[in-house]
Amino acid sequence: MATTEYGIGLVTTDTGPLLLNHVRLAGLPFLVLDAEHTGLTPARCAEAVRALSMSDTRVCVRVPDGSPATLAEFVNTGAAEIVLPRVLCMADIEEAAAALRYAPEGLRSRAPSAANGYGESWEVPALSVIIETVDAVDAAAKIAASDLICRAWLGLADLRGDLARQRPDEPLDEIVDELLRTFADRDLVVPVARPEAAAEMYRRGARSCYLYWDKYLHRVLGEFRAPAVRG
Repeated sequence: MATTEYGIGLVTTDTGPLLLNHVRLAGLPFLVLDAEHTGLTPARCAEAVRALSMSDTRVCVRVPDGSPATLAEFVNTGAAEIVLPRVLCMADIEEAAAALRYAPEGLRSRAPSAANGYGESWEVPALSVIIETVDAVDAAAKIAASDLICRAWLGLADLRGDLARQRPDEPLDEIVDELLRTFADRDLVVPVARPEAAAEMYRRGARSCYLYWDKYLHRVLGEFRAPAVRG
């Protein structure tokens, strides 16, 4: 059974040195580089991985999709964990796992790269998945039991939209609580809008939470706007 370790990490598109240095100094448990829908390149992800290589922060990359070509690009960034979006079933996970593993267990080329120490290390990054579709919710028990993943992430906004489209009468909060129970031994990382909201998620059974840094920073800076002056 997994141990209980509470912690908050960040999801961001920012690979600048200032944020990375603050992440290192704060000793955050993880940083997810969001390359889905953002244009964040493998090269920039690799630079961030190198910048945090001597820190205690686990660097993860949320990839744009699960195609073998995309995974081949991002696996060579040296990230400790590849986060797979839009999972619908176990077949998606099995295909992604094969793309991350070296032959003969998988399809990954053994060509020398910085990620494998130019042929001196054949470690494979961990694979995790985002639960953000109704199909993934239906397959949650099988996903949680799979040895192919290290944990799961809750994509709350997209799951809310998919539920509204397919099953509008199902209460989202009850689904989240059931997912937390299902992934109790595997860990389901849940989103929070602000750091202090994590306490409630811990009470509901979560062990770790993520904050989308870009969105949070936008909201905080918005609070500095001067109020409109009426004439």
